[in-house]
Amino acid sequence: MPDQIKRLLVAFVIFLAIFLLARYLLIPASFGEFGHYRSTAMDDAAADQLKHAGREACKECHADVAEELSFGFHATLACEGCHGPALKHAMYSKMADSENYPDSLKLQRPVERESCARCHDLHAARIKISGDSTDFSAVHMVNVNEHNHFIYEETGEIIRCVECHYSHSP
Repeated sequence: MPDQIKRLLVAFVIFLAIFLLARYLLIPASFGEFGHYRSTAMDDAAADQLKHAGREACKECHADVAEELSFGFHATLACEGCHGPALKHAMYSKMADSENYPDSLKLQRPVERESCARCHDLHAARIKISGDSTDFSAVHMVNVNEHNHFIYEETGEIIRCVECHYSHSP
C-alpha cells in the first residue's frame, strides 16, 4: 500500500475519533428520545428562575401609564423591554414603601442615548419609516451620533433623547 494512502487512512481515523469524542461530550444523553429533541428540555426550562412579570402586572399599579401608552408609538412594546425584568418589583412592591424601595425593587428609568439607540439607531437591516408615516410596525431610525448631538457647555455631556422626546410616546 502506498505511503500517501496509509497517511490518509491514519488522518481519517484520527478525524473520526475526534468527531466521535466531540459528539459524545457535546450531545446530551436525552437527545433523540422524542425525535430531534431532548426529553429533559422542558424540565430544564421549568427549573429556570422567572424574571419577567409581564405587562398585565405593570397595569395593576401603573394604569395611568398603561392607558397613555396604549395610544403611542410604543404601544406594542413590553414595559420590561426598556425598564428591565420586573417580577420582584411586581411581587413585593405592594409590601414596600414606594419612597424607600430597596435597590432590588427599583426598575431602570432609561434616559441615556444608548437606551433609545438599541432600537432607533440607524441600521440598514431594519424597516424604515419614510416621511411622516404613522405605521406603528416600523421603527423610526436616526443616526444617534448625529441627531441633535448638542453638548452642554457646563458639563460637556451630550443632550439626552428624553429632553426632547417623551419616551412613552416620542
